[in-house]
Amino acid sequence: MDVLEGYPRLYRREVIPTVLGDGGIEVTMVYVMNKLPRGAMIIASGDWRKFRTEKKQSKGTSTT
Repeated sequence: MDVLEGYPRLYRREVIPTVLGDGGIEVTMVYVMNKLPRGAMIIASGDWRKFRTEKKQSKGTSTT
C-alpha cells in the first residue's frame, strides 16, 4: 500500500483514534497528504466521480 499511496513522498501515515457507530473507539492508521502535487486540482465538492462526469459533459458542449 505504501507504494500505491506514495508514502512517504506524497503522504505520511498517522495513527488516530476513531469513534465507531456504537460509540466504541479503535485506533486506525490513515494516510495524510503532505502537499498537493504540481498541477493538482482541488475538487471543492470532494466527489471525484461527480467532478469527472461534469468535466466530460462540459467537454462535449460548446459555448460558441
